Amino acid sequence: LLLIFLPLIFIVLGVLSGVSCYVAQKALVSSIDQTALAIGSEYSSRLQKDMEELVGNLEGIAAIDFVREGTDQERIVTVMADMKQRVGIFGTVAHIAPNGSAITSDRKLETYAERDYFKQALATKKMVATAPMMSKSLKKLVVILAVPVLNNGQVTGVLMGNVPLHRVGEML
Repeated sequence: LLLIFLPLIFIVLGVLSGVSCYVAQKALVSSIDQTALAIGSEYSSRLQKDMEELVGNLEGIAAIDFVREGTDQERIVTVMADMKQRVGIFGTVAHIAPNGSAITSDRKLETYAERDYFKQALATKKMVATAPMMSKSLKKLVVILAVPVLNNGQVTGVLMGNVPLHRVGEML
């Protein structure tokens, strides 16, 4: 009798352990998917908040009277350099005149007339954030934030800050 039931017991135990393994695997995969979504959502929210803060720094400079007037380049460079150092995330910060000529926080003279984000900020009078792209000055992948500088509703320039992608990772 024992010889008859012993193989049957092994078969039943084998089937039960196979079913248990299958159910556990499905539950684990589902749990991992939910955890990954939650982590992704948290990182996305944190990154959005940090990017909004960076835009706020640029908009704060764009609201200063002498920046809106665009007449005192030395003071504009000083306030950009101070913000860049204080924030510690931007690779380059530049004040770009409507004709595309610019001065960076490092006092370098550049031209941005052909850059799409500059044209878009001028045309829309709204903030522009680019997809990751290669920086011409840093030779690194960056995200560019461009904020129009408005004086009585007229665009008097664009403030641009680029954020190297490795620093985006540090923000998380």
